[in-house]
Amino acid sequence: MKIKHDEGFCTCCGNFSEYNYGDEEHSFVTKDLNNYNKYKDIYVYQCPNCGFISTDITGVEGVMFGEVRHSLEFKDAINYKYLKGLDTELYNNHSQEVPANLYEAYSFICLAAKDYEKFLRSINKTIELKLVMAKKYRRSQDELGGEEDNDDLYDDLDKLIKESINSNEKQIDYYFTQLETKNIFVKLLYIENLTRINKKQEAKQLFDNLIKNNSFKQDLKQYFYNLFK
Repeated sequence: MKIKHDEGFCTCCGNFSEYNYGDEEHSFVTKDLNNYNKYKDIYVYQCPNCGFISTDITGVEGVMFGEVRHSLEFKDAINYKYLKGLDTELYNNHSQEVPANLYEAYSFICLAAKDYEKFLRSINKTIELKLVMAKKYRRSQDELGGEEDNDDLYDDLDKLIKESINSNEKQIDYYFTQLETKNIFVKLLYIENLTRINKKQEAKQLFDNLIKNNSFKQDLKQYFYNLFK
């Protein structure tokens, strides 16, 4: 993913400013691990003026779905409400540097647009970032070595992050069924999610069926074989 810089009008609020957007680089022709990872690497940006989130704040999403930013679900996601304030109470405030909240909030815009493929990509990215965030908090806990006598709070936070990830995994499992047209990489994303929710046998069967009709590069096949173990 190449992050590009431009200037233009946010179609949600009409504010003119500089902004970033991601230049999609994946190809469906070469089915290798590099292209699959590029497919998963969706990029979102939040308007500094109105708080709307999109892959391109100058696109049509702001016009059609700008009101979503006022919804309770959107605001709760932005504020990490499900972490109950523990994320900012503990050492280093890692949630403020890991933008899982932006991708989860954006997923509600995708739902409003009924763009289920982009929803699946944004939620998958949310999961990946929450795993990064959880790892950072665990590392901070280890660095402190219990000297602040708050290991129980770190454990509580870790549990809340895991619970939210579990909810996201269930979302992928459900909304994949709502997708009418399924490209090869979104199928792989679904299969990868099945391995996370302990449906490895089902995941492997689906993957074996895909191999019969598609030419996957060895690195991509090996990536999934490792997930099935």
